[in-house]
Amino acid sequence: MHIMQMILEAARSPILVVNKWDLVEKTYRITADYDAYLQAKYKFATWIPTIYISALTGQRVAKIKDLIVQVWKNRNQTLPEAELKNILNKAILNKAPSASGLIQPSVHIGKLLPTHH
Repeated sequence: MHIMQMILEAARSPILVVNKWDLVEKTYRITADYDAYLQAKYKFATWIPTIYISALTGQRVAKIKDLIVQVWKNRNQTLPEAELKNILNKAILNKAPSASGLIQPSVHIGKLLPTHH
């Protein structure tokens, strides 16, 4: 089993930390190129935040803590039912589910369930 699959199945909030960034030859597109590569490799998890660091030089290492805090806040975010319903309805308007016959599907109640830590 792939480690990424294990993390997702365990319902954890992953952060992809790419080390050895000091060894990469820098170009104006290098980060965008690596981002594209990672998104293609992990198509099922493109929402995972990524940070490029160098443990040797300390480049961006301190920013890992900030990213952990942000991911924790996102994981523990709560939304009132009305706000969640609005978000879901906007999403349905942008890409409506297939209707069978003349009845268009709609959302009546939406709940944001707690995550397990």
